[in-house]
Amino acid sequence: MGDARRQVARHGADSTRSLKRALERIDRLAVRFPCGFPSGYGRGNRYDRAGNVEWTPGFWVGLLWLAYQQTGEQDYRRRAEALIASFSARLDTGGAGIETHDLGFLYTLSCVAAWRLTGSVAARQLAIRAADALAARYWPAGRIVQAWRSLDDPGERGRFIIDSAMNMPLLFFAAEETGRREYRDIAVNHLDQCIRLLLRSNGSTAHTCYVDVATGEPLRVRTHQGLADQSCWARGQAWAAYGFALAYRYTGEERFREAARALGHYFAAHRLSDGTCAWDLDLRAADNPERDTSAVAIAASGLYELSNLLGADDPDVRRLRDAADAMIGALTDGYLIADPDQDGILRGGTGHRPQGRGVNECCIWGDYFYVEALARGRPGWSSFW
Repeated sequence: MGDARRQVARHGADSTRSLKRALERIDRLAVRFPCGFPSGYGRGNRYDRAGNVEWTPGFWVGLLWLAYQQTGEQDYRRRAEALIASFSARLDTGGAGIETHDLGFLYTLSCVAAWRLTGSVAARQLAIRAADALAARYWPAGRIVQAWRSLDDPGERGRFIIDSAMNMPLLFFAAEETGRREYRDIAVNHLDQCIRLLLRSNGSTAHTCYVDVATGEPLRVRTHQGLADQSCWARGQAWAAYGFALAYRYTGEERFREAARALGHYFAAHRLSDGTCAWDLDLRAADNPERDTSAVAIAASGLYELSNLLGADDPDVRRLRDAADAMIGALTDGYLIADPDQDGILRGGTGHRPQGRGVNECCIWGDYFYVEALARGRPGWSSFW
């Protein structure tokens, strides 16, 4: 941890330069992808071209909105706005494209961001339509939002996952915008089930759990991306720490704040000596694990969020900010891509280690959260979440 700690002061001094360098990489991506989207993760740190499919397109639009927020340059806005139509088409088409809890990732960083930054009424309405689709995945008796596929799919019925904590802000947004409390109630009930069934007493998380949709009682815990059912998948832990911090911001419920605190401390305590983390937090340096820099970027931005929500006299404010500074410093010093023939901002991300996809690669979500973390505290910063 010593090397990472020594990077803290330098990170503060270098944040403007780091953001400038990230914007240059975004500009390169914009030239490579004048329409459509970079794929979720690279091959040889080079993104493929993709349509508005899977769960990742929102992160590219989110990067464009961050660039616009930080610079005021209209080209970023035009590029982001040009992609909004594909999110409308995705809702209109329905089917598999909206049979996912990841509607939060998709529509918060595209449409909610557009509404917050430009006042686009059309984008606001798209975000509320997406919230309706997300709410339609809720099992009232089970008190969970199903993660994947049709509600009738026998293999996925009643399955919810820890990543969902970052998708609930779309429902909180819809509740605030419409005054309809049912959005908020769904999000709160679902997050309470996450606490009950996915958060362990030591502050770690299980990845997924199946529940009886008639009673809400747990059936079985299973990992999808982690090392084992009882291990702690790093990116899921990061999503959870950030997501529960956001839940506390929206609701003021102390149990969500304390969940975020425990999750954040567990993540910070399980970093490797270079300040990053293994793709599963049960792996240590002796295992020679692949890193997941995307998880580090997510966790850092989440810890900044949580530290801003705590009282000034809370001793964790400084601890959390120091940990987040160290994480961003480690990424900046050791994991930025400089090769002009490669695409991403961060190398060393992990898409899906058990399936061997996107391992030691740039990941569009890692790029987004790294830039988001850099933008925090700068003039003009406001959260899209």
